[in-house]
Amino acid sequence: MKLKKNNLKFLTVSIMGIAVVLLIASLIYLLQHRELNVSINDFEQETVPLRDYGVVDAGSIQEEQGNHFFRLLYSQSNTKHIVGSTSPHSGYLVESLPAIPKTASVLTFRYRTDGISDLRLSLNFKHQSLSWFLKLTLTNDWAQIQLPIYKQLSKPLIDETVESLHITTFATVPETKNSTFLDLDDFCFHTEKLPQSTIQRVETKLTEKAEALDAIRKYVVITNLHVTVSTYPEGEKVQLKYDIMNTGKDSIQIPLNNNDCSQPMRLLGIIQAWIEPLDDYAKTTDFGRSAKKGNKYAAGGSILPFRDKVFKSGQLLHKNMSISKELSSGRYKYYLEFKSIDSSAIINEETVQFTIVPK
Repeated sequence: MKLKKNNLKFLTVSIMGIAVVLLIASLIYLLQHRELNVSINDFEQETVPLRDYGVVDAGSIQEEQGNHFFRLLYSQSNTKHIVGSTSPHSGYLVESLPAIPKTASVLTFRYRTDGISDLRLSLNFKHQSLSWFLKLTLTNDWAQIQLPIYKQLSKPLIDETVESLHITTFATVPETKNSTFLDLDDFCFHTEKLPQSTIQRVETKLTEKAEALDAIRKYVVITNLHVTVSTYPEGEKVQLKYDIMNTGKDSIQIPLNNNDCSQPMRLLGIIQAWIEPLDDYAKTTDFGRSAKKGNKYAAGGSILPFRDKVFKSGQLLHKNMSISKELSSGRYKYYLEFKSIDSSAIINEETVQFTIVPK
């Protein structure tokens, strides 16, 4: 009888032990595979996004049935000052709640719009920035967008946190309408279920990509910036030329960069131009609401695509550009910044001066 009781006690303990093991295994599985939603900004905070770019005061926090969201509204009223070829546009810096990205994270948000389709997002981490150029489908009901971040990463996620989100829109108000809007809400990270083998493969490619981008930052520069003539008549386009050069002793493998509105392309970096009026005559030029840095005004920018896989040592790429802005007579200084594609850090800068004279 005593033996039977001992056997029963042993069996009970064994069953309880197996149950505990199964429970722990289930918890581990859930922790590894659960779908997390980590908020970046749901616009329920008191902080209002800061406009730091563009020519239209389009953004505001709105409330509907107790829910707050961010609205970008372009109207006949707030765009009436825009003339010529300038498109109404506006950019806002959105503070982020503490959020730690993972390779399997998916940037998720809701939107609705009656006419604005051009949305550009820049998600700024501690050590890199991720960008998307989106073409939204018009919808009066809230729709969801999901953007896997691993497709945009330029390096492995090591000690990364989200610092901010930048939202830029371009829109034109039809003559038949008084306004057009885009509503945005609930920016967050959703954790996708990726196999470990996929994550390892992505991280290996990111390491290779980071090494290539590091080589670009070290050895690729813009050089020999010059104007075709030193003096231009008023109303004539200022023509400029410059070179891009691999100054390193080795060739550089240029990595593919993904972009949600086009085919993946190989990019060397970003070009940003600025103009500084140097005398009282030049300072009469109306630069409108162009972004300003010190005494300089923004004069356009673009990405630098590279059609080949390899940028050879000593290779030169010849580039042409022009200033379409009508400048008053006077002396000017033109700045050309070459920036890293993954962080917008300035790699190097070239300058040139020119003069505009009356016709």
